[in-house]
Amino acid sequence: MGKFLKDAREARKSEGVPISRMLVEAFMLRSPPSYLGLSEYFDYRLFEKRLSWQDKRRFVGWRGEDALDRCNHHSCHVYADDKRILASLLEDAALPHPLLAAVYLNSTPSNLTATRLDSPDELVTWLRVRAEFPLFAKPVHAGFGRGAYLLQGLDTTKRKLVLGQTGEEVSIEDWVSGLSNPAGKGYLFQAALKPHHRLADLQCGRLSGLRIMTLQSPEGEPSIYRAIWKVPRQFNIIDNFESGTLGNLLAAVDIDDGRVLRVIQGYGLSLKSLVCHPDSGISFSNLILPDWCEVKDTVLKAARLLPQFGFQHWDVALTDQGPVLIEINLFSAGGTELSQLVEGRGLLEPRLLAYNQQSGLPGISFKKYKPC
Repeated sequence: MGKFLKDAREARKSEGVPISRMLVEAFMLRSPPSYLGLSEYFDYRLFEKRLSWQDKRRFVGWRGEDALDRCNHHSCHVYADDKRILASLLEDAALPHPLLAAVYLNSTPSNLTATRLDSPDELVTWLRVRAEFPLFAKPVHAGFGRGAYLLQGLDTTKRKLVLGQTGEEVSIEDWVSGLSNPAGKGYLFQAALKPHHRLADLQCGRLSGLRIMTLQSPEGEPSIYRAIWKVPRQFNIIDNFESGTLGNLLAAVDIDDGRVLRVIQGYGLSLKSLVCHPDSGISFSNLILPDWCEVKDTVLKAARLLPQFGFQHWDVALTDQGPVLIEINLFSAGGTELSQLVEGRGLLEPRLLAYNQQSGLPGISFKKYKPC
């Protein structure tokens, strides 16, 4: 409660809203369907006067993710939990995904031609002798970019790996011995992707991607619900937002034409809108993301592969070879946060609620509350 009052005093300075009103609203929003925690009231800046009570009720907190995830049959979770299984699905459908060069400590049957590495010694040898750099390494089972590495190549002695954007060098054996193994599913080694030429200078050569949400109709035809552009800073190899802690940016995107509508940095009371990229200085004004029609077409084709995955969250890289599907996510991977934060509007809009009713899913409904 101490932090709530501290945040409330800060919010009162900018909006002039009484602390008592904020307190009552925050407690009312803890109930279904919003399930918002007290801190989330400030994370989403729900104290702002521009928001009506109905607007505020459309926001949903992380505690409401279970209700939203009922749109997704549990059998589909495997495609979010095991990136190798998803890669096999996309390969069969001839949809663009990163080239998988090797799989380490993972015995999942697959149609992919990646090299299988079953021991640390095999991985060390492969990196030293056979690997083609640059490579992107990440756990088969992980989220938020945790455990990810960009491997630029080897030093002149071929005894050390050159890591990330900094050029840090570490012995191959030490790097391999330090790899974790989340959920016992091992690591993937993918060919590193390059950014689209229209975005490369703006992003200082880093790779950016989209989080695109789709809704699957009861008849099985998907449609795009929202799109968010995740923009990395020059010191990051990933575009994950992580509640603003990594310094990366988020942008709201018009789903019809790919126009960038708003760019933000930070979180909650420290959230601010940006006009230019803080590293390159290049403006976001009038920016339309490249290959937008192809992006939408690719995502909808992928969504049709998983008709029982009702509310899908795809990560799509914007590369020099066009859009590339990276992974599909569950709600626990920022599903309720990213869009609500950058767009300033809740997920529980009429279109999603209508979908819920058509699908006969429990757990998402509005109770009629009056503002205090």
